[in-house]
Parts: sequence; C-alpha cells; structure tokens
Amino acid sequence: MKKTIFAALAALLPLFISCGNQNNTEEGFEEPRFVQSAGQLIPASGTLQSVDLSESGIFVVGETTGGGGGQTLKARTKAGDGSGTKYTSGEYEVNGNVYTLKGWGTLEFSNTASGDVELTYTPSGKSAVTVNARFTKSTAGSDIYRSWRVDKTRVTLVQGATTYAAEFSGCDFNEVADFFEDNGHALSDDIPSGRRISTLSITGAGALFFVYNDGAVDVGSCTVSGNVLNYVWADSSMGYSFETGRVSFSFQDGKCIFVIEAKLDGNTTASVKLVLDDID
Repeated sequence: MKKTIFAALAALLPLFISCGNQNNTEEGFEEPRFVQSAGQLIPASGTLQSVDLSESGIFVVGETTGGGGGQTLKARTKAGDGSGTKYTSGEYEVNGNVYTLKGWGTLEFSNTASGDVELTYTPSGKSAVTVNARFTKSTAGSDIYRSWRVDKTRVTLVQGATTYAAEFSGCDFNEVADFFEDNGHALSDDIPSGRRISTLSITGAGALFFVYNDGAVDVGSCTVSGNVLNYVWADSSMGYSFETGRVSFSFQDGKCIFVIEAKLDGNTTASVKLVLDDID
C-alpha cells in the first residue's frame, strides 16, 4: 500500500504522545451498540483469515487470495502488501448468534465467551462454509474501544524559534503533506490523491484498523493499558516496519485526542493531532 502521512512521519522517528490525562468517568460516552457482541474470529483453516467486529458496529473481513488461512492477529499485514490478503469493511447487525455483515454475507457462531467455536459463514451469493475458529471476545472496559471519525487534524512544525501551524477538517493526507512541503519538508510523493480517513476503530479484542473514504483498509494489532496504546502495524511493501509504537491518548470535551510527534531533523519537530469523534 502506498505511504500515508503517518508512514512518512513515523518512518523518521516514531514518538507518539498526547496532552492531558485519560478521564473516562466524566466524558459521558455512551456504551457502543455492540459492545456485548464485538470481538475477533480467527478461522483454523480455509480462505477466511480473520473477522474483526468493532464495538460500534464496523467489521473488517480478511480473505486470502492465494490459499492458506488461520493467521494470528499479530501476523496480519495491510491489504496490497503482497501477502495475498483482501480486506473488506462495512457495518454489521447482530441477532442472537447471527451477524449480518452488510455487503459481505453472514456469520453464525456462539458469541457468549472467548474460546474455540464452530463458525458458519456465508458470503453473499455463495454456499455456507463451516470451520473451527477461535473467538476472542471484546474485553471492553475503556472508552477507547469503539470506532471514531476524525473531526479535525491540527498540524504543527517547530523549526528552532519559529512555529508553523494549520488546522484541517477531517484528515486528508494530501492536505497535511502539502503543509509540510510548503514549509520545507517534502514527504512521500505517492500518497493517493484525496485519501481521507473514514473511521478509526480500536477494539477490546486487540485490533486496530483504519477504513478510508475509497474503501481501502489498514489493519494492525494493539493492546491498551491505562491511557497507553501499544500497537504493531507491519507493512512489508514499504521495506520497513515503522508502525510499531506507543500512543498515549486523552479524552477532552467529549472527544478523543491523539497526537503524533516526530523529529524531522536536528532543528525541526512536527506534530499531527487528530481530534476524534465517537461515531455512535
């Protein structure tokens, strides 16, 4: 997959921080709609490699295009990296043990607890397939576990005693890249034109995924401890694994705040702050 603004920044020097402290008790976030049904499925065999079900009703299905199956979460990489995995995302609904993944098909399995399950999945227009799978139920317990939309992106460059800043609606990678280039720091020239984040999901089953406005999906894994998120986000197509890091997050005025900081050279630091809205 082509480089994003996050790749270009983090490839230089990953340093992820945020301002403020986590405060789950005073922000008034409502419990996501599907917190009791969310989780992750890893089939033991077949072409269906993984299914992630976010607490807010967003799914990501990973299907192999070259055989195999049964990958672990930490082994997964992003679509388009040559691994032969196709990712599809959309919204889902739940009725008991039956999940309807809009635009993809249905799943049926026991979703009451983590463990080995018998999974029957039926892609749209195809026959049902039954396989053994491992279900990891969402642990919930933190307001971070839900799907988010980017409300604003605030970008800052500090060059010695001079500070440059800009704010954009949503998150358009080209806008952010242009800001850096206009201020003397050209980034990747292969960012897809018009690429914007549609949703960012963090799940209590250990998944982190971005869905973009053009339907592309980036997938990684994560763990949360307090207000720190540690993540693994491999991308062999770039020739490096920049996306291994530590993110602190905070809640302010009903929003979640992420700040990405990187040192661009000996005299310049950059930060990209994402102001996130709960989609529920």
